[in-house]
Amino acid sequence: MKTLVIDTETTGLSPKLNQTLTIGMLFVDVEKNFLEILDSKHVPVRHENYNVDPMALLINKINLEKHGKIASFPQVACKNINSFVEKNNLQQTPLLGHNINFDLSFLDKLFSDSDLSLKLSREYNDTMFLWKH
Repeated sequence: MKTLVIDTETTGLSPKLNQTLTIGMLFVDVEKNFLEILDSKHVPVRHENYNVDPMALLINKINLEKHGKIASFPQVACKNINSFVEKNNLQQTPLLGHNINFDLSFLDKLFSDSDLSLKLSREYNDTMFLWKH
């Protein structure tokens, strides 16, 4: 089964107050005894201003000064994400993530602020839910 694993790193817990710093995407084909990585993409995002919870940066270990040197502004980052999705024809591919609604809420805010539409599927499996049940 092909799936797109996604993960975000952020400056805090609120998509309304905090910013997305990175988006990681791993396109995989998963079988019972085998996992094949088909493609991957890491998208760092730079913002003009940050609202930072210091604990978030301790957890994700992102240095904002170094990060700013390699990151793209939100609209470019969003276009890079959609390009990866289109290149791999992932618009209908189920997503996989740990507490995935957190990641999707930050992605939705990032895309909304950039006046772009996120082209990811809304079908997903949440490893947090699977782990608890």
